[in-house]
Order: sequence, then structure tokens, then C-alpha cells
Amino acid sequence: MTLNDVGGNVKVHTSFASAFVKNVRGAIDIQNQNGAITVNGLAASCHPINLQTTFSSIRVGLPPNVGYDLNARTSFGHITTDIPVTTITQNVGAEDDSLIGRIGNGGCRLEIRTSNGGITIGRE
Repeated sequence: MTLNDVGGNVKVHTSFASAFVKNVRGAIDIQNQNGAITVNGLAASCHPINLQTTFSSIRVGLPPNVGYDLNARTSFGHITTDIPVTTITQNVGAEDDSLIGRIGNGGCRLEIRTSNGGITIGRE
């Protein structure tokens, strides 16, 4: 499933397909089961982002100068980011990786969850 250039909010539920979302100007809520999630080209304004899948990876590219309150978790994968995160809680272990913290000044909710895949957070 691919969505491009959406002027408002996006809400996606899928079971066996990857979700690719680009250039969204509103909130994003993606619930997936067996496919990857990739989100980029976000508006440079504050909108909540909720990304969840079970058996794949999640990649998100964030705009500059927008702050996020990050809550990321994976059970069988790793979390990587090339963006500075002020860490509130970080758990890196054999059972799961989690990262809770603030990107920039925070303010926008960024929830990312997968059970069997990695999480990658970067800048656009």
C-alpha cells in the first residue's frame, strides 16, 4: 500500500502488505501485521505518529526542527537512530530493545512498535 501527498490525517490497517507513506500533512496511525512500514516527507509541524507492525521493520524519516516525545520498542530487533535523542529510558537486551526519550524539544507524540523487526529513525 502506498500513499503519497496526503493533505490531512492518515489511518491505515493492513495485515499482509507493506505500508509506504510519504508527504503527509496530518496525523499518522498505521496498524500492520506482516508488512514493513516506511514513513517520510512529513510536514514540518506537530502531528502525532503511531506506527505498529508485528513481523517486519519500521523506518521513519523526521523533518528538521520538529520535536518528538519518542516511545519505541521491538522484541526481536534493534533500534537505530541518527538523530540525537535525550534518553529517558533505554533497554538493550536479549529480550527486547526499547527507547523512550525526547527528540529536540519534544511535544509531538511518536509511538513505534514491532515485535520481530528493527526500527530505524532518521532525518529527511
